[in-house]
Amino acid sequence: MLHQGGFPSDLTVTETARMWAGTLSRPRAVGEALEMVDLAQRATVGVKSLSGGERRRLDLALALMNRPDVLFLDEPTTSLDPESRRNTWRLIGDIVAAGAAVVLTSHDLEEAEELADRLAIMHDEGRPAHRLSVLGGRQARRHNRHEAVQIARRHGWI
Repeated sequence: MLHQGGFPSDLTVTETARMWAGTLSRPRAVGEALEMVDLAQRATVGVKSLSGGERRRLDLALALMNRPDVLFLDEPTTSLDPESRRNTWRLIGDIVAAGAAVVLTSHDLEEAEELADRLAIMHDEGRPAHRLSVLGGRQARRHNRHEAVQIARRHGWI
């Protein structure tokens, strides 16, 4: 999922999803994908009438239509209201729990802490400055990610 999808704004949400589904080998049903991101009630609305957060959710729905094994998300919660942000976090967690790998970028440390199993802090012209791998259950990961943020702050990376 790119930061902005760039789909035609004169189509409706459903038309956009159907167009995208037509490029895929095994797409989800359009209604299912829209429901996953809470856009089913906006299915007949033109893309140009969507808010920034709704467009992000449409981008996510389209990214999920092919049931990816690996999903790349570029700042998936940008422009989302707090409720949509939490729902997106839950959805990403569900995708991971179902066996998909998710690679995401974020400037939001809270988001990284909530979602990441592994964390790479980028600085120095976008090169990985330090890679911190974490293992174990939810509590172990949370503690280790907090420690990772502390290390990054000590080094002036964030």
